[in-house]
Amino acid sequence: MTAKQAVWPGLVVLSLLVAAGCSPAVVNPTEIPVSELPDKAAGLAGCAWLGPENAPVTMIEFTDFQCPFCKRTWATVNQVLEAFPQEVRLAVCMNPLAFHPQAMNAAKAALAADRQGRFLMYATSLFDESWLEEGTYITLAEDYELDPEQFEADFASEATAKAIARQQKLAAALGVKGVPYFFINGEPLVGARPIEDFVARVEKKLAEARELEKQGVPLAKVHAKTTAGVRSGDYYRFVMLGQEPVVREPKYDATQRVHVPPPRKQVAIPLEGSPRLGDGENVVIVVFSDFQCPFCVRFDPALRGVVSHYDGKASLVFKHFPLPFHDRAMPAALAAMAAHAQGKFWGYSQLLVDNNRDMSDENLLQYAVSAGLDVEKFKADLAAGVGKAQIEADMQLASDVGVRGTPTVFVNGREYDGPRDVEGMVKVIDEQYLIR
Repeated sequence: MTAKQAVWPGLVVLSLLVAAGCSPAVVNPTEIPVSELPDKAAGLAGCAWLGPENAPVTMIEFTDFQCPFCKRTWATVNQVLEAFPQEVRLAVCMNPLAFHPQAMNAAKAALAADRQGRFLMYATSLFDESWLEEGTYITLAEDYELDPEQFEADFASEATAKAIARQQKLAAALGVKGVPYFFINGEPLVGARPIEDFVARVEKKLAEARELEKQGVPLAKVHAKTTAGVRSGDYYRFVMLGQEPVVREPKYDATQRVHVPPPRKQVAIPLEGSPRLGDGENVVIVVFSDFQCPFCVRFDPALRGVVSHYDGKASLVFKHFPLPFHDRAMPAALAAMAAHAQGKFWGYSQLLVDNNRDMSDENLLQYAVSAGLDVEKFKADLAAGVGKAQIEADMQLASDVGVRGTPTVFVNGREYDGPRDVEGMVKVIDEQYLIR
């Protein structure tokens, strides 16, 4: 899928707001000499940053790690960064909503990970985890080999709490009333929008930046130059200059259209060619997984346990979705498919799950011995790329049905978002998914 293809059709339920009242006097940035415009957005100092420092386009995202729409949009945002690697810089600001019980802790954990340079991977894992709980944060820190003492200190620090409080106050001052909410060089973009909307807005801002560059404005100052007059100067003062945000009473625009996201639909998932555990048809579980993903490893026993629980009425189908930042995920997937060619995928994959931190080429070969495979055939199939076409087909299918992380599970064609233990899964499946 290219960066300009749509990745999610839904839009978040949000209303745009129009500020009421007058703003304090502020010098219009268009009247300030270019040399005196700020190079950096001082008001975003506590946010997490991704992308080159002097990029001409600055995108701000206000997010909440328990918001399903933020989760959907996170993949889109990363595709924007991939499509414009030198042109866009992203500031991720925390706006945890009060009715999400773990959102504040997740925000603290994300910023603590950012202090050790692991924000992108850590934030992605937070979005991938369906059930956030107290133990999740330190476990993730261990998975990404963060310094545990520093992580816990930053998580609990007053500085982190104050940074989040200021980001929330900034959001309110700018009229943000929900998540996800974006500003692209000062221009708002609201909700879980398709990637075409982001690309169009970025290209518009890049065109403005090129024109300003011709006029002698350095790229590092484009963000400040183009935010003149945004919300009567509020954006420039609070974001660019870092002045203390002032929250005003909003006035709702009753004419603003409200977009309601569509409900989850049943999707057709082809099963041919994929490893399948069991042959039951009453409960068909499809998991998109990555052998290097710590959450996939934890979920695997429950998935197998559910198949056993239904005693011949259930089956588990494995689909590959190796994530690009897991360097051993693709080699492990290819090795698993080489084992599948000998009818021993599930035994071999269990060894990968049990040893997912030890998946060197040498160990992948040793696991073939342990699984009782014909080692010479295994080596030949691995060298020939047997199973590569199936893996690529799985990855395309994942994109087509909206998979953005691992593990993602479908039960009888509908995405599953519930408990991850056998007892909890069985209860939900019996109530909502079971074909009787």
